[in-house]
Amino acid sequence: MLLCACSSSPITGDAGADASSDVVVAQTFSPQALDDAGRLALWLDATSARVSLGSGTSVSTWSDRSKNHNDAVGFGPLPLLEPSVVAGHDAVWFNSTDAALRIADAASIELGTTPFVLIAVTRVRVPQMFWFQKTDAIVEGGSVFLGLELFSSGGGAIGLVDTGGDSIGPSTTLDDGKFHILQFRRTGALLELAVDDLPPQQQAVDPIDVSAIGQPVFIGAPPQTPPPNAPDLEIAEELVIRDALDSDATNVHAYLKQKYSL
Repeated sequence: MLLCACSSSPITGDAGADASSDVVVAQTFSPQALDDAGRLALWLDATSARVSLGSGTSVSTWSDRSKNHNDAVGFGPLPLLEPSVVAGHDAVWFNSTDAALRIADAASIELGTTPFVLIAVTRVRVPQMFWFQKTDAIVEGGSVFLGLELFSSGGGAIGLVDTGGDSIGPSTTLDDGKFHILQFRRTGALLELAVDDLPPQQQAVDPIDVSAIGQPVFIGAPPQTPPPNAPDLEIAEELVIRDALDSDATNVHAYLKQKYSL
């Protein structure tokens, strides 16, 4: 079933710090439709209306736009808010060692064995930074157990649903200094990793439970994985869809492609 939020009127931009550059566009879909349906686990949008600043442009809290209120909160070195860096829209920039945001555990981000989509508008220059990490154990040296990870490595991205080999990647098109749409997806039997409109990489996967109950989500540089060089990761928007349909991935990709002119 295709879910959409339809309107006969054009939708303007987000009226944040980037409002002066917003372009009036006709949208027939918004992630709000997934939120209304109870399938949107997380929706981080870097408009200034959703970001709380500490000192200067440091991001202390990145508020979840979904009804789950899975807000990402700073706990150490803070990332920065970068205004109007992609099609007039802002981004959160992780640019110092150990800069990260943490999301407290909640049932809505315990993704179990069901299909999911993790999709982000992002630019990455230095590897070993995370778009998403939720694992059930973290030990000295960086070893992890069952859980879900999407991180940059080797110029691309790698997605894991455990540490026993159920991984996919790296993609090879993220280290060109440009913003991209990165999508990590699990269907019933496959992992998929895609960049922009390129065909996805695919790999068979077991129905592993990635809930990691009780563990937070980290975005940026989790405590046990300081990057090898000065970090450099920007995220303009990131969404996690649970119990995801094929149409959900297609619709959100199209929405982000139009919004960010990618």
